[in-house]
Amino acid sequence: MYTTEPDKEDFPYANYEALAVAFFKGNDRKGWENIGHHGWAHYDNENMTVYIEPLHVDKNNGDILHDFSVVFGEVNNAEIVKAETKSSEDKTFEEAEIIIKHGKRYYFQIGRETIVRGLSESGEVIDRQGG
Repeated sequence: MYTTEPDKEDFPYANYEALAVAFFKGNDRKGWENIGHHGWAHYDNENMTVYIEPLHVDKNNGDILHDFSVVFGEVNNAEIVKAETKSSEDKTFEEAEIIIKHGKRYYFQIGRETIVRGLSESGEVIDRQGG
């Protein structure tokens, strides 16, 4: 996961850092290759941002090598202390990992989750996006 500046030609009014993820295969000896795409789309409000990046890679014969998604984003509301995710098929939410870097808080979850919610210390839903 990393931050990037939106291209001003494509997004002339974007005045923010966007989050993105990169998918690599390889090792330190043979080198690394990016197997994902280079792009991002997100949803945001004053509470949090939501990015959902799928990775689907097939072999030449059609066998699936990788098929999963990563949901991640920045938590902007100080009252949100927990982020949870789930897919539309799941019955319950699963807690996402929260990462703190340079004073900013990010959540990160691998799976098929497309619904994200931010919770207060008491468990109150402050924000819900997706689904």
